[in-house]
Amino acid sequence: MQHRLLIEDLGQHGEGVGRIGAKVLFVAGATLGDEVLVEVDPGRQRMARARLVRILRPARQRMALACPVARECGGCQTMELSYDAEVEWKRRRVSETIRRIGGLKVAVEPTRAAVSPLGYRHKATMPAGGQLGRIRLGYYAPFSHTLVPAEHCPVLHPDLNRVAEAVRTAADQMGVGPAGGGSGLRSLMARRSAASGELQLVLTGEGLGRFPWASVLPPLLPGLSGLTLARPTASANRLVGTGGELVWGKGAIGEELGKIQFRISPFSFFQANPAQAANLVSAVQDTLGRVGGTLVDLYAGTGAFALTLAAQAERVVAVEAVEDAVEDGRANARSNRLTNVSFLQADAATGLARLLADGAAIEAVVLDPPRKGAWEVMAPLAASLVPTVAYISCDVATLARDLRALDPAYQVERVVPFDFFPRTVHVETLVILTRRR
Repeated sequence: MQHRLLIEDLGQHGEGVGRIGAKVLFVAGATLGDEVLVEVDPGRQRMARARLVRILRPARQRMALACPVARECGGCQTMELSYDAEVEWKRRRVSETIRRIGGLKVAVEPTRAAVSPLGYRHKATMPAGGQLGRIRLGYYAPFSHTLVPAEHCPVLHPDLNRVAEAVRTAADQMGVGPAGGGSGLRSLMARRSAASGELQLVLTGEGLGRFPWASVLPPLLPGLSGLTLARPTASANRLVGTGGELVWGKGAIGEELGKIQFRISPFSFFQANPAQAANLVSAVQDTLGRVGGTLVDLYAGTGAFALTLAAQAERVVAVEAVEDAVEDGRANARSNRLTNVSFLQADAATGLARLLADGAAIEAVVLDPPRKGAWEVMAPLAASLVPTVAYISCDVATLARDLRALDPAYQVERVVPFDFFPRTVHVETLVILTRRR
């Protein structure tokens, strides 16, 4: 059965969303504002996927695709939407998700847009495929391990596209095929320093050490700072391996955030959009102001918040579970001569519990959890007497869930979305909370 449909929203994977009566339809290939003809299987489901027959009237904000494989790759779900429309949709998405899941009606500030919606990513992870003599690199199609080759990815910094080209050339010259049968390339992970332009590269695969990467690849890639070979894990979903061996160059690159210098090892987390990371840090600094006692940074990574906030706090404790990140964070504190910052290697819940049990005068907590959110620290945080919380989220659904848990104890003061990943549905959100009296 065919229906005319106005696309009024986007789903979590970027598909168009429209309604026929009480029925919600999800339409792949449609974007916000399109009027479309769709085919719907008869049924009584409240939500269903509809097949796009054709676009009857394209949205005013619809754009031509900037990438030839965007639809197959699925990584850039909003590439057909104007950037102004995208950032406004992200603001609305944050507001509606917090209301729907968190049960909170809050004012959401305009989304802090990126300087450019293209060329912003300073980190890339690409699986390998193809065949011996013709290695291909790209991305997996949505919900699959089917490789979509990408000769040029427009959201990557141009230098990272050069990395992919150099790895393809080197692999073909040396006779390295895709992973399988005990040898071959599984993936590359490349990172670029926005401060220095240095390039860091990790190649994951089987038997890669048998090939002369250290002599073949660097001449093809000016700016390469370090090359690490890693072994693949048993998980098919984890592209970057473990047990990395540095085979050329140095083991870390330098980056800057505000006035702080960072050392980043290959397996340590650092934001893929350094320009937006700087904007986010600045917003947290301005909002928190002077912290009279201890500031705790949970899920601290290499200390992006701990170190940049050190100048405005008496004492900072960064809590991080990953050993490599803790080592980098401690080295970063030493190199920046920050004597009031310490790192505690522990998961967030254990670290917070230890600090509360020790009677630390915690004046503020900054938490930047992974996509699953910070559920494990919500109850102890709500039961504490910490006056101020800055919650940075990369998943608004888990953020909304966690805000609901904090609501009896904390009042939401500010909600600010940041567009770290233009042309995708992802949005970072800063929420400032203060203790209820």
